[in-house]
Amino acid sequence: MCVFTFLHFSESKLNFVTLNKQIKIQGGWYCGWFQHGLYNIVYHRIFGASTAISNAIRKVAFDSVFHVPFVIFPVYYVYKAWMLGGQHGSTAMEGLQLYGDEALAMNTRYFSFWIPANMLVFTVVPQHLRIAFIAATSFSWLSLVSFVTLRTEEGKDTIKIEDVEKEKVQTNK
Repeated sequence: MCVFTFLHFSESKLNFVTLNKQIKIQGGWYCGWFQHGLYNIVYHRIFGASTAISNAIRKVAFDSVFHVPFVIFPVYYVYKAWMLGGQHGSTAMEGLQLYGDEALAMNTRYFSFWIPANMLVFTVVPQHLRIAFIAATSFSWLSLVSFVTLRTEEGKDTIKIEDVEKEKVQTNK
């Protein structure tokens, strides 16, 4: 559904297969390899292996204050601008400008969703299951981000599911 919505409302020339490949590459690279390296190796070396709440707070604070707002979201918006082409801009600077406009709202949503999830990751979830837990939790988060950031060009209104379903029915006729 999210892929259909993304394709339908973008002015991009990407087809489903190309988009699917790009999502798999990004998902496999970032959500698998990179997060394993960051959470299970780098954070372990910087903050230690303790699952105490005080140590988890340090890991979550670093992730929430530095990693996400200054690395993850800017990269996400630049990547999205590149993939969408004309809808949100086709250059890195246009993607970053959009992030600048939406940063407060996106980071607020991130904090409300991921701080509790990451506290579980660093206190309760065994190290070998962290990435699987994050991937499962990420499905809900990415759905939320996709619908929040998907906007029409005119008034930047959020696309409604009902409109997507109506358009899907009309194109299938």
